[in-house]
Amino acid sequence: MNLGFARRAKRSATIASLGLLATSALGMSTLVTAPMAHAEGADKFIVSPVLESGKTPITVNDTVGFKFDWKVKPGETIAVGDVLEMEFGSDSSVVFTQNPPTFDLMTPRGQAAANCSVDRIKISCTFVESDIVGDGAENIHGSAQVEGRAVRSTESTTVPFTVNGVSNPLTLPVAGEGTSCVICDRAQGLGSKITKRGNVNLAPAGSLPPRVEWSITVPGPVLLNNEVGALTFSDTLSGDHEFRLGTAVEGNSYFRLSVYTADGVNRVDSFAISQEDISVSEDGKSVKLTVPEPSEGWNPEYKYQIDYFTFFPEDIIPAAGSTFINSFQIDGKEDLIESAQAQINSGQGVADAERRVGVTKTVSGLSEADSDLAQSKSFTFEYECALPSGATSSGEISAYGNGVTQYSKTPLELGAKCSVTEVADDTDIEGYKFVTEIAPVDVTTGAGTNVATFVNTYEPVAEPSPSATQDETPSAASVPSPSESSETTPAVTTEPSPQASETPQAAATPSQQSGSLANTGANVVVLVAVAALLLTTGAIVVARRRKDV
Repeated sequence: MNLGFARRAKRSATIASLGLLATSALGMSTLVTAPMAHAEGADKFIVSPVLESGKTPITVNDTVGFKFDWKVKPGETIAVGDVLEMEFGSDSSVVFTQNPPTFDLMTPRGQAAANCSVDRIKISCTFVESDIVGDGAENIHGSAQVEGRAVRSTESTTVPFTVNGVSNPLTLPVAGEGTSCVICDRAQGLGSKITKRGNVNLAPAGSLPPRVEWSITVPGPVLLNNEVGALTFSDTLSGDHEFRLGTAVEGNSYFRLSVYTADGVNRVDSFAISQEDISVSEDGKSVKLTVPEPSEGWNPEYKYQIDYFTFFPEDIIPAAGSTFINSFQIDGKEDLIESAQAQINSGQGVADAERRVGVTKTVSGLSEADSDLAQSKSFTFEYECALPSGATSSGEISAYGNGVTQYSKTPLELGAKCSVTEVADDTDIEGYKFVTEIAPVDVTTGAGTNVATFVNTYEPVAEPSPSATQDETPSAASVPSPSESSETTPAVTTEPSPQASETPQAAATPSQQSGSLANTGANVVVLVAVAALLLTTGAIVVARRRKDV
């Protein structure tokens, strides 16, 4: 046998029959192909594909997510040129719709292990020179995600699927009692709910930069039942993306309305929404537009699809796993409000977190009642990096004091040496004093070495001591209480005697102190006046007696 042919035959072999497990959790239908025993001559890869759909039954034109974990059999190694291929059958009711149509199969160390291309029914990954070539099988594994779509109705419970040429059909979930179709044609009902989906597109097309592509589908009956005249649509964004006006690709505005028949495939009409009917907020985070009602009214046999884009800020390449959310509202008899999100996955070739500078922030010293202050406060960090290529890079990272790691907005070269420093001006927390000495933390991009940890320590700000004001106030020992003055005053009206001059001293003796704080200086003035009066009276009496003698 020709040795070259034998090697190719070995590569084209695959995992033997895969057991299929259909599960449903949190409304997500999941099809899992579990690897079973391998046939003689099977290749070196173990692949575990998973299909995901947002509802059961699936209907034509629904998005179907395709995920797969891959690894190498124990004892095997990867060689440059090894190929991993996965393919739907030519008559499959599910196809791949990945955009962009290429991605890298990443290693756990952040290197591209294989270059993958996607067409309508096949994924083909060719392994290239990387840090896993010739490495042990325990280090050779990864995962990826590719977008797919249901394209035709079927009553079959399986989807034809192969891994490196060996048939391994995927089992579809049964729709349920009373429904014969497994993937149902939309002509069987337009439904009564608005649907929305988002797809991240990092490959520039025409004049448009990387973006998130959004699509909202509104069944005609929904518009009629909610007495929608002109379709007034509002959308609000969360995350690092924004609306922009004045952008177009292939001559088309990025806000478009398309009209489809019930099957979701045959488009009746499509037109750009006039920019005069679109308003975008100054911060780019919200948009409002109006689509005039057709002269013949909204058709209950049609569905209406609004397609539009949001864009990433300049020089920002989102990290793998980043989510982009928007919430929209259509005004009618009852406002129709929905939200959706798009997520970047490894199937789009985005560098993972190991290529970015990370910051983890925690706070200590706050009381339990004030612990939420750190959770809601954003701290700012600056980083400067020296890249292996000789270039430099710098930027800012914002992180809350909740221990959740936040990453730089742009990926860097592996091995970049970076210094991360907290911005002192952003450390203030009301009622507390920041007592941590700010110092830079050094990190290096790569697995396990790229995250800087900061712990801010705070001490409560001491309240003013009341002793300072008390020292200036006359003490109870020196100033009689109101009760003392009331007891002393009647002595003035009694018949004067030579001992009357001693009365003021008796009023101030410790035995007569009540222990209460002095009121004001008014009582002191009264006592002084009484004492003076008694002295004067006593002097007059003595003088008269001497005169009489």
